[in-house]
Amino acid sequence: MANREETSPARKPTIAEQTPWIAEPSSDGFFRVVNAESIILAQKCVREEAQLFAAAPETLDACYLALEEIQQWDEVMGGSEDPRTQTAIDALKLAIAKAEGKSTGDE
Repeated sequence: MANREETSPARKPTIAEQTPWIAEPSSDGFFRVVNAESIILAQKCVREEAQLFAAAPETLDACYLALEEIQQWDEVMGGSEDPRTQTAIDALKLAIAKAEGKSTGDE
């Protein structure tokens, strides 16, 4: 069985591939997050915050992938009777909407 990347016409680059972010120490003792062009995206962060910010593109990619897979599986199965399936779909949609700066209705 061929994997999806081999059968897809032209796989578009993921967000993380287009916009890699890196957490690095700065001279003031804090951490900062920079992109591939060394543009500072966040500064004066503790290490954990910087690591979380730097993981954002990969995390968003993972949300898109998980949502697509769960929805496809749900469709193939004719709709899941397990309420956790819809809960997972809703949670992923909410996370994606927040990451994209869209209104989520819970502000």
